[in-house]
Amino acid sequence: MPVEQIVEPCTLETFDRAIYNWVNDELDLFAKTNEGFKKVPVIWAGAERAYQLKHRPELRDLRETIILPVITVERSAVLKDRERTGLFGGGLIYSNDRRKNVYTVARKIQPDKTRNFANAGAKRVKGVKNTNRYDNKEVVYEFVTIPTPTWIHITYEVVLRTEYQQQMNSILTPFINRYGNVHTFYMQENTNMFEGFIDQDFTTNNNVANLETDERRFETSLAIRVEGYLIGEGENQVQQTVAIRENQVKVRFGKEKTIFDS
Repeated sequence: MPVEQIVEPCTLETFDRAIYNWVNDELDLFAKTNEGFKKVPVIWAGAERAYQLKHRPELRDLRETIILPVITVERSAVLKDRERTGLFGGGLIYSNDRRKNVYTVARKIQPDKTRNFANAGAKRVKGVKNTNRYDNKEVVYEFVTIPTPTWIHITYEVVLRTEYQQQMNSILTPFINRYGNVHTFYMQENTNMFEGFIDQDFTTNNNVANLETDERRFETSLAIRVEGYLIGEGENQVQQTVAIRENQVKVRFGKEKTIFDS
């Protein structure tokens, strides 16, 4: 597999896709409606309304009102906490070369170039090409480096909206009970994995107690904090996403007569 597919960039949109897919695919919530037991649609709250109307017209009625039940997901806060820096608390200074990447994620031996040094050393010492008995210490390694990962904490607000109490009970229970008494879970987007923490408070905002003429609505909101890392700067990144370097094995200086052509 190419290195670019093993170490993929990680941006804010990667976090957004991970939490959306977790709610939509991992939880995969259903509720009873007038049309039967149907999947509850998940909407990314940051999308433009015009986009929602064109690409998901089934979510609204003829008056363009959202059909309940529905779940919305929104990114509400981003935190870069100096006290909680994950595995990269020490920080890494950018390299001065044009590639700049300094965080090493893989290393392997370059067989062709290492073999050349081994053959040259064996021929110099023994007069023949390299054999298994020759101890070659001139090994060429290939290093794979990426931009320094930056640890961040993102808070998402998930809002559940239904018409009936039974629907709310059906879709709220998995958020509480899916992981038992543990509030943490893991989510993944491509090769990037993040850890999520479900807040202990589930806030309700229903309008059924006032007994007025407004449309009945049951609403529960919960916060999910996702911890992970940013790799790269997205579209504004100048440096390479993945850089490949080789180590220096031997340094040679030319003789004076070679330099001055004498």
